[in-house]
Amino acid sequence: MNLDWLKFLNRRKFLSSCILLLQSFLLTACFYSMSGCTSGENRKVISSGLDADYLVLNEKILLNFFGSPDEKDWAIKTLEKRCIDESDSHACYNLATHLFSLKDFTRAMKFSEKSILFNPTDSLYMEMYRQSVIEANKLEIANKNKLPSSEPAYLYTKLELDCRNKKIDSALETTVELISKNILSTETIQNGFLKECLTEKMISELSQKAQRNKVNFANQYYVEKNKSNLFYSIWDTSYLTKRKPIETEEELKHKLTIYWRDFRKAVAAKNEKLARKTLSEFVKELTQEKASAKQDTNLYLAIERAAKLLIEQDDFFAKYKNLADEL
Repeated sequence: MNLDWLKFLNRRKFLSSCILLLQSFLLTACFYSMSGCTSGENRKVISSGLDADYLVLNEKILLNFFGSPDEKDWAIKTLEKRCIDESDSHACYNLATHLFSLKDFTRAMKFSEKSILFNPTDSLYMEMYRQSVIEANKLEIANKNKLPSSEPAYLYTKLELDCRNKKIDSALETTVELISKNILSTETIQNGFLKECLTEKMISELSQKAQRNKVNFANQYYVEKNKSNLFYSIWDTSYLTKRKPIETEEELKHKLTIYWRDFRKAVAAKNEKLARKTLSEFVKELTQEKASAKQDTNLYLAIERAAKLLIEQDDFFAKYKNLADEL
């Protein structure tokens, strides 16, 4: 590489640095400041909320945080300045999450505490504060007004730290107290982090003292995930979510799914007569539902094409490929 080319690169690098510094200064001191810049009588103020300016600001902060060291420094300083104003508690929370990702847990604790001081009812901010306290291992200096020692949030935080620090007696005592307050369930004790510090005998004895969850969260998860499936309104998707063969599903609601399941079971049993019958029922139901559908016609068309392709190409239907003509 010749000398002129090196000079050019150095000059370009210097100009880029100057532009970045100027941009950082202008954005921090002006457009993204708390009071904004003045031009005559006009003043630009970015208030927290869902307005376009605030969303653009947060997008830029996020992008810069994962950019160069100078850009990251700008992002952090911008959030620090905005965190001064109690109307922008989310700036404190965002800064805490960024610092947490950098493993600067003590400062994450500081700014997450500020976010809950500005907005005490936000459970997201409180959980960020709790996690920061745990990772910083500084429960002793936690805000006693926000984490009172008698409250479940404090006790649960203490339990996590005791378990992590292998303080078995203290962890056991706190677990018993949380059970008495109906905070810890049998499932939490058996499947949570307590296995890392308590013996199997302790876990077993504590599980017997606790109550079971009133809500089956595993089932709740599958229900919610099923609802997010595009075909949920016309097809039983629970077996897909659980990654189970459709043939093993007994309780199905949609006729289409029932007929398809029965068709597959007939093919697996090598019962051609029953396979033809159940496929015919499937096609008939598909045709009727598609004809009466007002909004989901494309979904029915997709199912029809998928069924045809499966019969033609899936090895499962190798001896029944001719039935694809029924569709």
